[in-house]
Amino acid sequence: MELALIDAVGPFFRGYHKRRINWSKIPFAHLAISGPEREAHWRTIRADLDIFVRKAAGLGYNAVSLDDVAHLSDHPWFEPEVRRRNAVFREEFRKLFALLRKWDLRIYLTSDFVTTSASVDDRLRSRVNAAALWFGEVVAG
Repeated sequence: MELALIDAVGPFFRGYHKRRINWSKIPFAHLAISGPEREAHWRTIRADLDIFVRKAAGLGYNAVSLDDVAHLSDHPWFEPEVRRRNAVFREEFRKLFALLRKWDLRIYLTSDFVTTSASVDDRLRSRVNAAALWFGEVVAG
């Protein structure tokens, strides 16, 4: 089967009012991760994504690209606040992935090599080839 891939980040921008917008990256800092607005915010994203992928599938697309491994990963080296935030994103993205599978779309996640945090940087500095090994652990997790 030939790959027909479409970037599906559009639904994440509802309510994101900035003068300059990088349309190639989900604005994760804008996404609700707690409080009463969280469920409504993510329900809207799911509804918008459902409309988007229904139309994309109808046009012949069979795969979507979403951001990104860094915000969906977990590793003991991450700071507790990073792990808590990413746990919310993982929970919400599981629902999005289920929606995408409903439309028989393959899912591709983008990744920068290597995205880290201050805590991870401290550990990687002293180890030869540590960045590649760490990245493999994060992706496998």
